[in-house]
Amino acid sequence: NKPPMAIVNNFKTDLNHTVINPDYIDSVSVSKDSSFITKYGKEAQYGIIMVYVSKKAEMLQLADILKIYNLTEKGNNLKVCLKTKWVKNPSIIYIDKSKLMNVEIIQNGSEVTTDDGFSAEPYIKITTN
Repeated sequence: NKPPMAIVNNFKTDLNHTVINPDYIDSVSVSKDSSFITKYGKEAQYGIIMVYVSKKAEMLQLADILKIYNLTEKGNNLKVCLKTKWVKNPSIIYIDKSKLMNVEIIQNGSEVTTDDGFSAEPYIKITTN
């Protein structure tokens, strides 16, 4: 059983990698229409959740977040942890700036477990509220 695809303001993401202030959500629609498969490919076969947020929300991708925290040079090639979960595809992170609490580089990965125990590699830790 696969989750539906998520599109937030025309940005393709998923709900595990998206953090939105609920006050800024304008509308949400859910569809299993086959026309979305034509437009978005196989990922849309389990349905699509379309979320539209207000212009008040400043939605950020990972590159934007790293720039705000002056981590662009150090953080470009590091693994990313969002809300204590590893992010397999950081390019789909989409976070409302008002929900961003902290972004830091953790030098030892002892705070996040991997399939084979703790990671000793440095990583980017994104904390939201």
